Amino acid sequence: MEVKKVEREDICKVGEAIYKEKILPTLGPEDDGKLVAIDVTTGNYEIDGRVIELSDKLLDRNPDALNWLRRAGPRPEVHSIGGGSGLPINFRRLS
Repeated sequence: MEVKKVEREDICKVGEAIYKEKILPTLGPEDDGKLVAIDVTTGNYEIDGRVIELSDKLLDRNPDALNWLRRAGPRPEVHSIGGGSGLPINFRRLS
């Protein structure tokens, strides 16, 4: 797995580029509105599910992940999470 360094101010730009180049071509109309979590350091991604589940899966694969979140489709905003867009979203479920 290739891991690249991504500066904090570039997370949104890199995440959106990965979404458009790698993920968008695989999505269909049934995916509109689903959450998409992307590790901007590896390009790994998870689709659908709850925020914590998506983040957990990516953090299991890369503990140093910088996860970026958007919705599939024409309305990418995720309103249930505070902190502003473009910030990494790394939640871990507490056992």
